[in-house]
Amino acid sequence: MTNLQPTTIDGAWLMTPTQFPSFGGSFMTVSPPPGLCPMLGWFSAEQVSLSTAVQGTIRGIHYTTNAQKKIVSCVRGAVWDVVVDLRLDSSTFGQWFGAELSEDNRIQMVIGAGLGHGYCVRSPHATLLYQLSRLYDPKAEREIDPLDFELGTWWDGDPDRWAQKPFLSERDRNAPPLSSLREVL
Repeated sequence: MTNLQPTTIDGAWLMTPTQFPSFGGSFMTVSPPPGLCPMLGWFSAEQVSLSTAVQGTIRGIHYTTNAQKKIVSCVRGAVWDVVVDLRLDSSTFGQWFGAELSEDNRIQMVIGAGLGHGYCVRSPHATLLYQLSRLYDPKAEREIDPLDFELGTWWDGDPDRWAQKPFLSERDRNAPPLSSLREVL
């Protein structure tokens, strides 16, 4: 039985699949069981992708303008995974929720449309599995500054250390602040 827990952001959940022991290891299904799909309002993956990174890397905050939804799993290592509400009409606009996703806890982040997503690698290496409801479309991709002071996101789960010098891509380093979102959308 898959466990689904709402987060403080409407449209985002933590999902923990049931693991079944098998010879020499375990087995689990990473997509939501059909019984949860009506509750989630979706999910059929059109694309499945892997992302790898080293400790201290921050990726995000990324979002799309094409109502893409996703399920994110950490299949190797550990990350601090963050969802930010970027819906202008939401009562929680600009607020974030974070949780550790790891190969040990097997927790997945379920992310609805209109929400931004990012992560910080906490282990020496990490591999994330993305199940996407729409195919990748570079024209629909957007980002906001993951280190924007207005967000106040604690990237490693520790508020005293969140502003340490992370590894950022050029895209994320040059991303606009949250305040510009009203102009972007």
